[in-house]
Amino acid sequence: MRREYVGMMEAPLRAPSEVRKVKRGSQNLNIENRIYNGRNLEDLNASEVRDMRCFKTGAKVLLLTMLLMGSLLVHLPNEANAGVRTIVTTGLSPSSQTVDVSPGSTGVVIFSGTVTVQSGERTVVSLKATAQGGTATVSPSGLVFNAGGGTATVSVSVKEPPETSYSFTDVVTLSGTWQSGGLAGQVQESSATIVINQFYRITVSTQQPFQEVTPGKQVFFDLTLENNGNGKDVFALEVEADNLKALTDKGWVINLGTPKVPVEEKQKKHVTIVATTPMGTTLWKNEVDVIKIVVKSENSNGLVKEIYPLYVRQHGMHIPGFEPTFAILALALGAVFVKRRQTRRPGG
Repeated sequence: MRREYVGMMEAPLRAPSEVRKVKRGSQNLNIENRIYNGRNLEDLNASEVRDMRCFKTGAKVLLLTMLLMGSLLVHLPNEANAGVRTIVTTGLSPSSQTVDVSPGSTGVVIFSGTVTVQSGERTVVSLKATAQGGTATVSPSGLVFNAGGGTATVSVSVKEPPETSYSFTDVVTLSGTWQSGGLAGQVQESSATIVINQFYRITVSTQQPFQEVTPGKQVFFDLTLENNGNGKDVFALEVEADNLKALTDKGWVINLGTPKVPVEEKQKKHVTIVATTPMGTTLWKNEVDVIKIVVKSENSNGLVKEIYPLYVRQHGMHIPGFEPTFAILALALGAVFVKRRQTRRPGG
C-alpha cells in the first residue's frame, strides 16, 4: 500500500469506506453532522482529510503567534514612556541682578524661576536653590505634574551677607530631582549672577584734635583716614570753603599734604596737615580757631563726605624777628637789674 506524509505524522492511505469508519469513531475530529467545503465529512477522501488537518494546525499556530505579539504590543510602549520621555528643565529670570549690602539694607534679591516637565507619566519634582556667597531658598520646593507635563513658576530668593565686598560676584543655581513612572533623574540646572553694589563710608580720626601754640607758629595734625566701604576708594581732602576764606583773611596758611589718597576697602591711611598761624605782630592773644577738614569719596562723585573739625588755640605774643623766649629773658634780666639798684640806694 502507498504511504504519504502529513506534517510530521505518517498515515496510510485508506479507502473511502475505511475513512468513513475512522471518521465516525473519531471524537477528536467530531465529524458527525459537519461539512467541509459544502460536503459531509463522511464523504471526504483521504486527501481532503489531510488538507483539513493542515488547515487546523496552521490556524492554531497563527492564533498563538497573534497572542504573543499582542502581549508585546501592550508591554513595550509603557517601558518607553516611563524611561525615555521624561525631561525636566528649569530657568531663572533675569539672568543678572544687583543687590545693596550697605549697613541697614536687606541684602535680598529675588529671581523668577520656571520648571517645565515633558513626561507621559505623573511626575514629582523636588527643587533646591544654592548660592556661592549668600543664603538661597526656593518656594515652592515641591511640584507635582500630571501625565503630559506642563510649566510651573517658582520664586528664588537670595540674601547676601551685610557689607559683602564689591569685588565679589555671587552665582545662584536652581536644581533638583524628579520621579516619574518608577524612574528618577536630575533636573536640568539653571543659574543667574548677583552683582554687589558698592557703598561708600569714611571714618576720620586723630589723637589730638585740639592743640595749643603761640602765635606765629605751626601746628601739626596727624589724621587717620579709614575706608569702611566695601570697595577701593580715593579720598580727596580740602578745607571747607567758607572756613578757608575766613582763616586766609586772618593770615592762616593750611597745607594738606597729599590732597588725594587712595585707600583699599577696610584699610587705613595716615596724612599730616600743617597749619601755620598768622605771622603778624601780636602783643598778646588767647583765642581758638577751627579748621574744618572735608574728606570726600571720589568714587561716589563726592556724594559721600565727612567734615572733621580741628581746633587751634593761640596763646601768647608774637613780634616778627623777635623770639618770645628772648623777650622773656630780657624782661627777667631787666627786673633783676632794677632790683639791685633799689637795694644799693640806702647805703649810698
